[in-house]
Amino acid sequence: MADRVIIFDVRRANEQIKARDIQQMCGRCGRMHSQEEADVHLVMTADDMIRWQKILENPASYEIRSTLNDLPTFSFHVISQIVRGIVTNESTFKDWYDLTLDKFQRESRGEPIPDFKDIAEDLHKNGVAKYDEGTGIIEPKPLGKICATFYFSPYDVHDWFVNINELHRRDLLWNDSCQAWALSNIRSAKEFTNKRVVEICSNIIDQVQARRLDVWDGTEGHLLSYDCALRGRRPKCDLPIFFSIKHDLSRVMMAIESICNVSKRIWGNQEEFISTLKARAQYGVPSNLAKLVQINGIGKTTATTLFNDFDVASEKQLLEKEDLIRAEGAPSVKRALTKYLKSKDLSEEKKKPKVSYRAHRRISKGKDEYGDD
Repeated sequence: MADRVIIFDVRRANEQIKARDIQQMCGRCGRMHSQEEADVHLVMTADDMIRWQKILENPASYEIRSTLNDLPTFSFHVISQIVRGIVTNESTFKDWYDLTLDKFQRESRGEPIPDFKDIAEDLHKNGVAKYDEGTGIIEPKPLGKICATFYFSPYDVHDWFVNINELHRRDLLWNDSCQAWALSNIRSAKEFTNKRVVEICSNIIDQVQARRLDVWDGTEGHLLSYDCALRGRRPKCDLPIFFSIKHDLSRVMMAIESICNVSKRIWGNQEEFISTLKARAQYGVPSNLAKLVQINGIGKTTATTLFNDFDVASEKQLLEKEDLIRAEGAPSVKRALTKYLKSKDLSEEKKKPKVSYRAHRRISKGKDEYGDD
């Protein structure tokens, strides 16, 4: 961690930051370092300084409680330490745990510390780590490295793997509703969902359940959010989780791509499935338009027209029906086709090896052994 932390201002979006958040940012300073002290600089206006001096002088106003209070949270934090090689067995786990706030607070409250074996078995069951009960050694597995790299819960990564595997087994990889189901049907998504969300989401749920896929109770909000995000729409109701999911969709796509890459032995090459999901996340289109929107000069509206009017769903079909599109297509579709062909010609020219003709002038290096230049 840093030896010095500078916090600029105590306001975000014209609202005061909570005292415990300021203290948490200050806690980044000097952590895991050998020195006893580190520097924190808090920059603010003079008016705010008077108020914050009183807040910071009263420890009760910014008491921080550790979040390491349940097994899922412990699994989330411990897997990154296992990947880094800091936690390898019960002894190294205790060494790491001794440095946490949770250890201090549990001792002060007289509570028992967590059992390493329970955490190790939980990670082993979720397929993110390999735990040998005989030797007591725990090692990371590929899914565990994905958790640590992209900062996702082991439960989420495990559930995504299981869901995508189910789509493979049932040949449902290209169904739009099932793709949204695979991303949303995870344990951490369970939350209270109001009746309005369930009503709007009922059509998607019916499509998914008709294909014998179970939708967990409480995940309806996430299912509707992922379906809308992948289709480029907004929910027809108040759904705050939608904006969080849409903002984080690119990170989810990277995790899904990594899961597919480490599972090639099981599923084979999944480049087409990954590129389709990425295109849907970026452009908000159904799977049948994913190949078209990746073509230079073709957006969502043009791709929809090409698919509906000319039955074009790929670059090959676009080239085959070039004459028909030029004869019957709308002006916007013709312009898109011209732009694509022009860009294709330019890209092919760039691939040609460049031949340069340069005259070489002989430079005299003095007289040779015969006296000639």
